Amino acid sequence: MLTGAITAAISLWLLVETLLWTVAASVAGGAGGYALGIVIGRSFYYAPEGHVVVVKLGPGAMQPALQSGLIGGICSGGLTILVPFLLLADGRMLVQHLWIGVVAGIVIGVAAAYVATRP
Repeated sequence: MLTGAITAAISLWLLVETLLWTVAASVAGGAGGYALGIVIGRSFYYAPEGHVVVVKLGPGAMQPALQSGLIGGICSGGLTILVPFLLLADGRMLVQHLWIGVVAGIVIGVAAAYVATRP
């Protein structure tokens, strides 16, 4: 959710430089990142209906948390930066903007994994 909101806001700010559109993109990107996180979470950590899966908790959980954070961050960052770009731009700077989304996803994914494993 956080990655989607940040990358969508960055993308739209670079394209139109208007605060109102940037805030709207942040909200829409957060919703898109949340929906994508649910799909990714259910894909990688499947649980039967009515059950919850706890992968690991505490400092020993860094590896699974890092894996989940990176997968979610990169997917969310890459996809949410594409939507405003494809709607408003012609595609010449698509690779540059996609790299911004992926790098933001990596940074936020690693930060989220670090925060999640602290006691």
